[in-house]
Amino acid sequence: MANSFRNSALAALGVAVLAFAGSWVWTHRSSNAANGETAQQQLTSEAETHHSSNQIMLAQTGQKFVLEVRGMGVVVGEDTDEEIWRLIEKKANNHESYRSKNPDDYSNSADERLSKLGVVTSVSLERGARRAVEQWPIPVIIWYPPKAKDGTRPAANLAGLRQMASLGVTLLLWQEDANTDDGAAMIEKLFAFFDTHPDAPAALIFSTDGSMLRTLIETPGRIDTPKIGHVIPAMPDSVAAFLVTRSDRVDNLVRPYAVKQTANINKNDTEYDIVK
Repeated sequence: MANSFRNSALAALGVAVLAFAGSWVWTHRSSNAANGETAQQQLTSEAETHHSSNQIMLAQTGQKFVLEVRGMGVVVGEDTDEEIWRLIEKKANNHESYRSKNPDDYSNSADERLSKLGVVTSVSLERGARRAVEQWPIPVIIWYPPKAKDGTRPAANLAGLRQMASLGVTLLLWQEDANTDDGAAMIEKLFAFFDTHPDAPAALIFSTDGSMLRTLIETPGRIDTPKIGHVIPAMPDSVAAFLVTRSDRVDNLVRPYAVKQTANINKNDTEYDIVK
């Protein structure tokens, strides 16, 4: 499961890097205008062609549809999206973990670790789902590690997770949940969901794992981290949330209802009824 989400996170970060590179080229293009108007026109043409090809790709339907990541929240330990990437770059070693090997860098209290797990869980879900359309149903596929036989299912935590992430007007609906180590099955469920439901423009995948969570849900065969003392966890607590859409459906089912109005309106005055 960890490898699956690592690959997903790196893929999403790769998209972000490409977007930044494109932005950099566009910004610096004007500063080099003196090099020739012909070169400038050629660059503009190439950018427009690239943009058009992206739009064509995202608009595909049927068996050639494209899933687009519109929101991402990944946390490992106490490090979030950008911090994880910076630590990986600083380590510059694909064969070793970027995580510290010094026990003193980790908390010496089980209560503190539990508190931090709650914080990073809410941060991950908020970052992943914050771009969802408010008051629009968002199906959720939620994965946890294996649990004790009498433990609750992951979907039972969905309402509480939504409140923790301050997503009170985001309608998160249970679609699939499981207690398993098989991360690939989660991605298969995602594609199967879009195949089965032609009227669904978006879905959220959410998963969390780690030593603290496995202790809480009594995962069979777990290695518990000592409650007292600085120690490197056997498995770092990690959380991942991705808002995934089919762009062709967003254009057809969501975008027609978008309004060009800022949030700074007088909601008590019907003069500013943006629904009409």
